[in-house]
Amino acid sequence: MRFVVLAGIVAVAVIVWRSRHGEEVWHDADTPQSQPNTGP
Repeated sequence: MRFVVLAGIVAVAVIVWRSRHGEEVWHDADTPQSQPNTGP
């Protein structure tokens, strides 16, 4: 039970961290999918 709670806290922390500092990383991961879609 503790592991599940800890995993949930870590997941939320990672999401918040990515939203604040990892915006570029998030967009960078979304760019490759949009590129092939816009190319052809």
